[in-house]
Amino acid sequence: MGSASSSSLTSKHPDQHRPPLTRHFRSNIPSPIVATRNGPLEGKRLKLKAKGPQQEDRWVNVFLGIPYAKPPLGELRFKKPVALDEPAWRQPLSTKRYKSRSIQRDFFWDTMELRVGKSEDCLYLNVITPAWSPDCKLFPDGFGVMVYIHGGGFVMDSAVKYNYACVSRTLVRHDVIVVTIQYRLGFLGYFFTGDENATGNYGLYDQMMALKWVKENIANFGGNPNNITVFGQSAGAVSADLLSLSPLSRDLFQNIILMGGSAESMWALSSREQLMEYCQQKALKLGFQRSSITEQWTKEENADLMQFLRAVPAEKFEATMIGDRIVIGELRIPITPIIDGEILPKSIKELRKESPKRNVMAGVCKYEGLLFLALGFQRANAKFLIYCERRAQELLDEANRRSSIPSEAVTLAAFRDLYGISDHMRKDKKAVQQVSVAIMSDLINNLPLQNYCDKMTQLTNSTSCFEPLLPFVGATHCTELMRNHTDRKVLDLTTRMWTNFAKFGNPNGVTQAGIQKYDNNNNNFDVKEFNAEPTDIQFRWEPVNNSQPENHLVIREKPQMRQKLETRRIERLAPPMDSFLQ
Repeated sequence: MGSASSSSLTSKHPDQHRPPLTRHFRSNIPSPIVATRNGPLEGKRLKLKAKGPQQEDRWVNVFLGIPYAKPPLGELRFKKPVALDEPAWRQPLSTKRYKSRSIQRDFFWDTMELRVGKSEDCLYLNVITPAWSPDCKLFPDGFGVMVYIHGGGFVMDSAVKYNYACVSRTLVRHDVIVVTIQYRLGFLGYFFTGDENATGNYGLYDQMMALKWVKENIANFGGNPNNITVFGQSAGAVSADLLSLSPLSRDLFQNIILMGGSAESMWALSSREQLMEYCQQKALKLGFQRSSITEQWTKEENADLMQFLRAVPAEKFEATMIGDRIVIGELRIPITPIIDGEILPKSIKELRKESPKRNVMAGVCKYEGLLFLALGFQRANAKFLIYCERRAQELLDEANRRSSIPSEAVTLAAFRDLYGISDHMRKDKKAVQQVSVAIMSDLINNLPLQNYCDKMTQLTNSTSCFEPLLPFVGATHCTELMRNHTDRKVLDLTTRMWTNFAKFGNPNGVTQAGIQKYDNNNNNFDVKEFNAEPTDIQFRWEPVNNSQPENHLVIREKPQMRQKLETRRIERLAPPMDSFLQ
């Protein structure tokens, strides 16, 4: 959900452990110009210094602040995004600087780290592409494309934080094009009245519009429009999963990488009633006067409401997750996508069954729950453990009531046994902290991830689901984005696996024999032979399959494949918790 940290992909300041990177704007280095359907774009070039004496310096083309839809201002506020004209401009449009971030309430460090302002006019994307030509043997149709959707609980963060210099150094270096997108957040992105006056999901429609733009234009940047991987973290991962399910967007890309979230997460979606009530409360706080506070809201009243809200200054809609105890109390967040009957026309379970199957990489960190405790200003102490037990009892009772399989029922006594909760343990402060974090981690992301992988393997024999675990010391939600000097090797390994997956649909990359393509029918890799320089990693990452549903890779300096999860909690609790999926 949240994105509360600077990152190895986000830092603006190179450090001594990173390969040198120099910006060049000399007159003898022409700015790259690329044609698009909306008009020509003029970008800038960035020089990547060679990592070793056997390599050469390389150039990267950078295009920042590319508009992909009309600004959602005035009458377009609380409307689906509107496509740009073709053409919208005829002279090269300068795309050398980031455009405004979406309206949000900043963390205190954002004002120091990010030098880009906020505006309702935020529908822009950024393209970072190799300036060198693709290997015609490996990429006859162009570079693989990675489209990143940022997280932030649907209320925070931006593409600006994922700085193009770091993206070039960590991802583009490995022969991929990276696109980062911005979309409307918070109330401006998801306001919902329950009728046609405000249908919600505007942020999700923004993302779909950005993907359409990529599909239609990326070939001009040297990319393959038929090899697009959407990847996201937290709420961005939820969005990527939802877009892979929607009949309006699921044919726009091929692969997905989900980090710390999916549509299976309990916090991924709100009910229509919950979101509508939350939006109504916001409207009243902003000063909207109702004719009657006891009557239900009518279409006419909602029409008046939207006219009122379109005149409210955009900054009044700022939202945040900091201190939001609903994250802890209900294991939900207040502003999210909903099943709207259009971009999400059916339940997630139904959409999952009918959606085309694709290669997936999905993973979590070891201590996913730490960040959410911090966001809610919650201490992991004995009092909180009692609360966790009470909340678990409520969830389990509801899950058992919904479940059609009696054998899946879990009692509170069984729950305590799974986590080692006892009177003796309650006296150990450190043990209480560890168990509290474990419970939060499981409920927020670990259990939904296992349910996701189970479904992907049960529904088809043609989907490869690669499941990683990031067990860094103290690793929590968003740690896959954290900057840590001691984890440079792990960062390089992880980004190579991501880019291999984006290029080949397989994180193992190219071996001396060729590309390893996984065949789920035979539980083995088929190799497409051709002469190419190997790009493989020094081990084989086996995907999840029907016979080994808990296959996962522990990512560390020396990665390790495991066939079973370390704890039986996931295996025991995942089935009943699946009943909460909308």
